[in-house]
Amino acid sequence: PAQVDWILNKGRNLYIFPNVMLMDNPSTQIRVMKPISASRMDVSVYCIAPKGESDTARAGRLRKFEDFYLTAGMATSDDLAALEDTQEGSLATGAKWNEFTRGMDSIIYGPDKEAAALGFNPPVCTENWDHEIHYHGFYRQWLKMLEEN
Repeated sequence: PAQVDWILNKGRNLYIFPNVMLMDNPSTQIRVMKPISASRMDVSVYCIAPKGESDTARAGRLRKFEDFYLTAGMATSDDLAALEDTQEGSLATGAKWNEFTRGMDSIIYGPDKEAAALGFNPPVCTENWDHEIHYHGFYRQWLKMLEEN
């Protein structure tokens, strides 16, 4: 079934507004972001696993976590550089707006076939992750909260 394929063969990132990410890619983790100031943020990362996982599976999970997510890992160092550059770039004054439009032409409003098969009903989907559409949810929720208060 679609649910089993999704669990076994897909990576997932779930952002919980305003500051928690559940990430299930090479290794499963929880990230908690805590703003310290306008230009600094503390990010705590917790590698998580199912209770009762075998020692062999746990060792493999930890190696994947270390190899991919820790400071010298394949993902973290370039992610940090990109985030730092983004923060610095957000202070630029040459343009009135920061644009998050890359991928707008690929938006599917409502669930795509895969999301519908899994019982998900997101406001938007895309068939590709290599764009800026995944940032829009943060701003949709922020706007909703501003309008409610």
